[in-house]
Amino acid sequence: MTSTPLAFGDALDRLPTEESRNPDESVEIVSQKFTPHALVPKDEHFHFTARTGQVGSAGIHHIGYGTPVEISSTPLENRFLVCLPAWGKAVLEVDGEQWFCDSRTPMILPNDREFRMHWLDGSPQLVLAVRQDSIEQVASSLFGEAETPIHLPRTLSVASGAGSSFAAHLLLAHDDVNSGIARDLPELLTRNITEGLLTRLLLAAAEQQEALGEQPAEGMLPKTKIVDACMRILNSPEIAGATPLSIAQQLQIPLRTLQDNVQAELGISLGDALRRSRLRLARAMLLDADPAHTTVTDVAYRCGFRHLGRFSVEYHKHFSEKPSETLRMLA
Repeated sequence: MTSTPLAFGDALDRLPTEESRNPDESVEIVSQKFTPHALVPKDEHFHFTARTGQVGSAGIHHIGYGTPVEISSTPLENRFLVCLPAWGKAVLEVDGEQWFCDSRTPMILPNDREFRMHWLDGSPQLVLAVRQDSIEQVASSLFGEAETPIHLPRTLSVASGAGSSFAAHLLLAHDDVNSGIARDLPELLTRNITEGLLTRLLLAAAEQQEALGEQPAEGMLPKTKIVDACMRILNSPEIAGATPLSIAQQLQIPLRTLQDNVQAELGISLGDALRRSRLRLARAMLLDADPAHTTVTDVAYRCGFRHLGRFSVEYHKHFSEKPSETLRMLA
C-alpha cells in the first residue's frame, strides 16, 4: 500500500462544497455536523472547505482548513469519528496523552471526554462518522455481548492487515457516495455497505488492541455444528439479503467465531462462501426469469450485488458464461 491509502485530496469531489474564510463561520458549520468546539488557525491562510455524504448510518466527510489549526472539542457523546489525514500529520491529545497521526495512522476521536487536535499543516482530512448504537450492534455480533461500553483505540494502522482491509472498504464506500450510486441503492445494499465498513473498523481496532493483550470474545458451539448451521443458511433462498453479520446474528454467535470455523472447515472465507451462494441463486433466478420483463441488473441487485461489473466478472468466472447468456438460455 502506498503512503496515501485513499485519494483524500479529491475526497467527495463530486459533492457540493461548503467554503468559508471566516473561522467562526466554519466552527458553526462543523459544530452542526458533529459537536461544539473551538478553533484556532495558526496563520492567515485560512480557507475552510467541507463536503458531506451519507451511506446508511455512516457519514463520510471531507474537512479542510488550508492551514494548521488547533481544535478543542467537547465529547462527541453518541458517535465516533475516524479522521484520516490526506497527506499531512496531526496530533490527538486526550487527558494529557498524545497520539501522532498521518495518512497511514488515522485517529479515532473519543465520544466520552473532551479532546484536542493539532492539525500540523494544511492537509484536509477524510472523516468517517459512525453512530455509537450502530457500532455497538455490529460489535455485539462480531465479538459477543459486552458488559461495558465499547472502547476503541486512539489510533489505527491502515498500512497492513485488518487496517488495510478497513481502508479499502472505506474507499469503496467513498466511491459509492461520491458517484451518487449510494443514493439509488436498495436499503438492503446500503445496510450491507455500512455493516461491512463497521465490521472492518472493529476488526482493525481489535487488531490494535490484541497487540496490548486484549482478546475479543469467542463462541462456544462445536465448530461442526456451526458450519452445518451456516451452510443451511447459505443454501436457502433467503441468502440474497444475508450478510456475514446477519448470519452470525441468526446463529447467535460472534462473527469472528463463525469466520474462523468456516475458514478452518471449508478452506474459504465466509465472504467467499456467501458470494458463491449468491452467484448460485442468481443463476437460478436468471434461468427462471423472462428476459422481456427481467434484466441482469434486477437479478444482481436482488441477490445482493451492488457493483454490476464485478458481478458479471465473478459470474463468468464461476459459470463460464455471461449473466446475459444465462438469462436468454431458456427463453
